[in-house]
Amino acid sequence: MLTIALVAAAGTAATAPPEAKPTDKLLTTERVGPASDVTDEEVGASNWPLDMGGGEDCSSARVISSLPYVDSGSTSSAFNDYDESCPYTGGSAPDVVYSYSPPANQSVKISLCDPGTNTDYDTKLYVYQNVCPGTVVGCSDDDCSSPITSYVSELTATLFAGNTYYIVVDGYASAFGNYTLAVEEFAPQTCPCPPDADLFEASLDPLCGNDIGGDPNGGCNTDEGNPAPYITQISCNTTICGTTSTFTSGSEDLRDTDWYEVDLAQADTIRVTLTSTANVYLFDLTDEYNCPAVGIAQTYTEPGSCAGSGEMVISGVAGPNWIWVGPTDFGASAGVTCPTEYTMTVTCDGQGSCTYSISPPSANFGEGGGTGSVSVSTTAGCPWTAFSNNSWIHVTGGSSGNGSGTVSYSVDANSGSARTGTMTIAGRTFTVTQAGGGGGGAYTYQVAGIAHAGGAGGSVWRSTLCVTNRSGAVANLTLVYRMASNTVTRTYTLQNNWITEWEDVAASLFNQGASTSGSIEISSDVPLMVVARTYNEAPDGTFGQGMPGNPDSEALTYGQIGVLPQLKKTSVFRTNVGLMNHGSAACNVRIRLYSETGNQLGNTIDTSVPAKEWKQINDVFGEAGVGQCPIGYATVEVRTAGGMIWAYGSVVDNGTGDPTTILLFIE
Repeated sequence: MLTIALVAAAGTAATAPPEAKPTDKLLTTERVGPASDVTDEEVGASNWPLDMGGGEDCSSARVISSLPYVDSGSTSSAFNDYDESCPYTGGSAPDVVYSYSPPANQSVKISLCDPGTNTDYDTKLYVYQNVCPGTVVGCSDDDCSSPITSYVSELTATLFAGNTYYIVVDGYASAFGNYTLAVEEFAPQTCPCPPDADLFEASLDPLCGNDIGGDPNGGCNTDEGNPAPYITQISCNTTICGTTSTFTSGSEDLRDTDWYEVDLAQADTIRVTLTSTANVYLFDLTDEYNCPAVGIAQTYTEPGSCAGSGEMVISGVAGPNWIWVGPTDFGASAGVTCPTEYTMTVTCDGQGSCTYSISPPSANFGEGGGTGSVSVSTTAGCPWTAFSNNSWIHVTGGSSGNGSGTVSYSVDANSGSARTGTMTIAGRTFTVTQAGGGGGGAYTYQVAGIAHAGGAGGSVWRSTLCVTNRSGAVANLTLVYRMASNTVTRTYTLQNNWITEWEDVAASLFNQGASTSGSIEISSDVPLMVVARTYNEAPDGTFGQGMPGNPDSEALTYGQIGVLPQLKKTSVFRTNVGLMNHGSAACNVRIRLYSETGNQLGNTIDTSVPAKEWKQINDVFGEAGVGQCPIGYATVEVRTAGGMIWAYGSVVDNGTGDPTTILLFIE
C-alpha cells in the first residue's frame, strides 16, 4: 500500500495539547493524594480509588485471555511510562497496560465508555504491537462519553494472529482516575459490494497485516520514477469494489490509496460516484506523473452510511484521465481499519469511452517455460499498457499501444514447485500457470471432497477415483493425497486408451485406513479425464455425488465472480459449500448468499484456504446467520492476487443424507 501523502504531507511530528479543554467537573489535571483527601462530591458516585487494574508497564501487563473482556481499575497509583499522539502529546499522565494475543485475525472495539462504565477522567487510549513503545495500531483521545465525563476514549482496530498487542490506558495532559475497560470483537459496517461489479480492487491489494508494502495500485506513491504500472486501467460504465485503510509503520503515519486510469478516444464528461463507511477523498489528478499537482475535485465525507454517496464530475480529455481514492487522514489513529470497503461507479456522458478485452485470458506452461501472445481488442485511438506482475514472466513485445494490438511474452523455466503469476494487459488480468520441475507434468487436476470417514447420522463415506487416458501417449502420473495432518504421494503409469479406477481410494491407493478426508492432486505429462464419486455406504446400497477433477484453467481467479445456484436451507435440505485451492499459496475467499429476489442474506463469509487444500463450509446458510432460504444462490470471490479457487455446492437431503453436487459458474 502507499507510503507518502498526495496533497498534504503525512506529518508525523507530535502536536502539543491546547492550553485547556472545556472544564469538566471530573477533569483532573493534577495528581491527587490518598483516597481520604478526596470527597464524594469531587468524584461523583464512583468509588475512589479502585485498584490499579492493568499492569504498570508492558513487561507486567495484565493478560486478556479471551474476548469479550471487561475490567475496572484506577491509574491514580500508576506511573507515567508511555505517551502517544492522539493527536496531542507531551503529557505526564500515569498509565496502565493490558496485553492480548488474538488466536485469529480479529476486528475489535476497545472502549472506556461502554454502558455502565466507571470512567471518571479525561482519558487517552492507544495500542502497541509487540513492543512498547512501538508500532501504534490505534490511538484515541476524545471519541465518546461515559455517564460521568465527556472526554473518554474508544477505538477500533484490526488485530492479527501471531502478534501481542499492548493496550495502554492513559490520560490527557496529567489527568488520571478510575476507568472501565471493555474489549470485544465487532463486525465493521460494510457497504455490500454489488455481485455484478466489474473489478474487485481488494484483490490487487496485499492482505491486511503487519507489512502493508508493495501496493500494485499505489500510483506515484509506489514508485515515483515509474508510476504507470501501478495505476489500474478501467473503462467507463464500470463498478469497482475497493478497499482502503490508514495505518502506522514505525513512527510514520500512512494511508492506502488507489489510482485508476480512464482512457477516452475523445473528450467526454466523466462522472464518478463513491459510497463508503469512512471519510474518503475523490481526486481528479491533473497530471499523472507530477504527484504534487493534484486537483481536489470533490471530497466525500459521509462516513457510516451506505445510502449516500459523493460525486465527482471530470471534464475528461482524449487519452488518459486519472482518479484517486483514499482516506482523508493518515495513521492508525484515524481509525480507517483494514479493510474498509468502498464502491465506486464510473460513467461517461457521451460515446468517448474506451473498452478493452483480451484473448485468451490465461495460459498453462510446462516446467520448461515458453512464449505466448495475447490479443487486445479496443477502439482505434484508445491507449493501453501491458506489464508483468512476476519476475519470471516477461513482456517481450507490445508493452503499450493505441487501438487493438498484440502483446508477446515469455515464461522462464521452473525448477521449483508449480506456480501461478499474472500480467496486467489493458487493465485486464492475464493468468499464467506453470508446472513445477520437481515431478508430475504440465497437466494438473484437483479433486475435492475425498473421504474415508464417518459422517452425520451414522453415515459411512468413501470415495472412488477414476482416470482415463485418451491422449495418444503413455501417461506418467503423480498422485498426492492431502489431508489435514498428512500428505501421501503415489506414482502410476497409465497406457494410452486405458482407464483405471481406485475404489475407496484413500485406503486402496494411499493406505489410509483411519478416518481421513481431503483432496487429491493428479499431475501428468499428458492430458487426462479425471472424475471421482464420494458416496455413503448405506445398508441397502450406496448413494452420493460425482466430483470432477478440475485443471487449473477452470479455477476461479481474482477479479472474477463465481456463482453457485439452486442452494437452499429448509427443514428438508441443507447446503454445504466446498472450496479447492489450486494455488501454491493460501488464498482468501469471500462468499455472499442471495435470496430469490437478489437481496444479500445474512453475513458475508470470509475464509482462508491453505495452498493445494480443500475446505468445506458445512451449513453455509447457518454459518452466515440465515435460518431459512427456500431457494437462493451464492457468489464466490477470490480475494488474494494470484489465487485460484474452484468451488462447488452440496445440497444435502436431511432425511437420507443424499447430496447433490452444484457446479460453479464463472461470470
